[in-house]
Amino acid sequence: MSNPSYDILITGGGMAGASLACALKRSGLSVAVIEAVAPETGQQPGYDDRTVALGHGSWRALQALGIDLPPATAIEHIHISEKGGFGITRIDHREENVVALGHVVENRAFGDSLWRQMKDADNIDIITPATVTDLTQYINQVVVIIDGEGGRREISARLLVIADGGRSAAREAAGFRFRQKPYGQTAIVANISTDRGHEHTAWERFTGDGAIALLPMTQQRYSLVWSVPDRRVESLLQLPDGAFLRELREGFGDRCGRFTEVGKRASYPLFLSRVSSPVSGRTALVGNASCSMHPVAGQGFNRGLRDVGALAELVHEAGLCGDDPGSESLLKAYQSRRRFDDRLTTTYTDSMIRTFSTPFPPLKLARNLGLAGVSLIPGLRHELASLSMGEHARLPRLRHNIPENCHGQ
Repeated sequence: MSNPSYDILITGGGMAGASLACALKRSGLSVAVIEAVAPETGQQPGYDDRTVALGHGSWRALQALGIDLPPATAIEHIHISEKGGFGITRIDHREENVVALGHVVENRAFGDSLWRQMKDADNIDIITPATVTDLTQYINQVVVIIDGEGGRREISARLLVIADGGRSAAREAAGFRFRQKPYGQTAIVANISTDRGHEHTAWERFTGDGAIALLPMTQQRYSLVWSVPDRRVESLLQLPDGAFLRELREGFGDRCGRFTEVGKRASYPLFLSRVSSPVSGRTALVGNASCSMHPVAGQGFNRGLRDVGALAELVHEAGLCGDDPGSESLLKAYQSRRRFDDRLTTTYTDSMIRTFSTPFPPLKLARNLGLAGVSLIPGLRHELASLSMGEHARLPRLRHNIPENCHGQ
């Protein structure tokens, strides 16, 4: 039996990889998604009990890509402050003339929706459980070796898209060079309840140990992302619920009410990892495989979704035109489209961590003057809101008719 061949092969069926596959469901191209763990097993790490905050720009991008949106909780207000400081920045959706600054979706619900859409698409095959063990790039195709239920076999494609996360085995097999910088912090995530409703407010509180983010979610709960020094992680994870909530209150305060309940706690290390180039041969990287960053300001998946949008638009048009989706010119165009946003977003988040991690008193004073200034000056507040919402990035556009410039016309 001959080895299967596809136009597009995506390694990783998490949120980035599955979003790309769904965006290509009307491209006329054959697509396969390789995933080590199917969501229905309950063990898929990309679809755990965490949430993701989709900025307004990302919400619109999903709509533009034709992806069905999962149930979500709107973010109407953002409150940013520093423990022990006087500066506060508040952002309101009404000032930005949007229904919501962003939406919070639960990973598991989002994953279920994406996989349902992939299974319903005639042009998408899902290969799971399976892992990539090796790959070879040729002039006109990429040949991938996978291990799965049927044993070891080869699959070829004109374009390989690696979307299997920040610790990507496929990225290493493809020979991508990347730099990784640990922050010395770990994120503790959990769902939190308080004694009053969240009023659709997202909170970002900077402390001497790290940032505390509370995102509004279903059932009037918050999704907690607490960045702490590595040395504190195990002790905080082992604390009884009441003691854990007291520690959280010590860092965050009572501004959103009294913490009453905490759900299952989990943790993951924080680091900045990025490749020197997101393309090589007939292979492209999207999502955390291209760039992993600190969760401060909630830019990680939003940046990755912009990878998906840029690549989907180019590949979709190639499908309509009958062009090669893995051509050098297409991948150079993808790299060019993503260069500015990648630099802007990584610089923004990394600078924020560096700035708020320094206890030097004059710098703390300057930080709080900055927070107060942003709150008082509408122009600065709008710029921060625009960056937080991802409004600086162009929306992807998927054509439904053959473009006039196909084949040099």
